[in-house]
Amino acid sequence: MTRVIAIAVVSVVMVIVIIAAFTINFNKIYGLLLEKDMEQVRFTSSFVTKLISTEIENLQAALDLKKLDYLILPGTVLIIPERGNVYMMLKCSSQ
Repeated sequence: MTRVIAIAVVSVVMVIVIIAAFTINFNKIYGLLLEKDMEQVRFTSSFVTKLISTEIENLQAALDLKKLDYLILPGTVLIIPERGNVYMMLKCSSQ
């Protein structure tokens, strides 16, 4: 009889230890995964913001060129700065 009680007590203690270890490790792993997910969200939002900002700059440059098209005399050579210090030369023709 005492042997059965001892086995039952050891089994209950083992189950409690396993549940406690699982809970502690689960919270640590969940915290790490949450931290990595938030870091990924920050990187993604930064990338999307940069992408949208670049697109807006490109559209603004296109609008500025359209505006310049009406202000520059025909036959004028126009030098336009591009990304990476590459320059584009346009010869404006008569309209």
